[in-house]
Amino acid sequence: MGQERGINRHRLRVFYRAVKSKANKYTWSGLFIFVLGVVFIAAGVNLSRGVYYSTPGLLIGLGAIIAIIGLIRLAIGFINPQTPEDLPPSPEEELVTNAQHTIAVDELFEA
Repeated sequence: MGQERGINRHRLRVFYRAVKSKANKYTWSGLFIFVLGVVFIAAGVNLSRGVYYSTPGLLIGLGAIIAIIGLIRLAIGFINPQTPEDLPPSPEEELVTNAQHTIAVDELFEA
C-alpha cells in the first residue's frame, strides 16, 4: 500500500512538472508571436495610404494571421488540464476504493 502511494506521488509530481513546462513554453512563445504579429500590422498601417491591395495590405493580413496564432498559443499556455483527482477513475482504480490512496497537492512537495 505504501508503494502505491509513492507511485501516485511520483505520477502527480511528473504531471505538475509537465503542466509548468507547458505553461512556460506556450505562454512565452505565444506572447512573442503575438507581439510579432502586432508589429507586422503596425508596419502595414504605417505604410498604408488608404489602398489595401498592395504590400501594406499583405503586411496587415499576415500580421493578423500571426497575431491569431500567438493568441491561440497563449490560450494553450494558460489553460491547464484537469488534475488526476478531477478525472473519472479508470477501471483498475474503481476496484480500489480506499481513501488512503488520495494525495493532496501540498503533500507532494513536503517530502
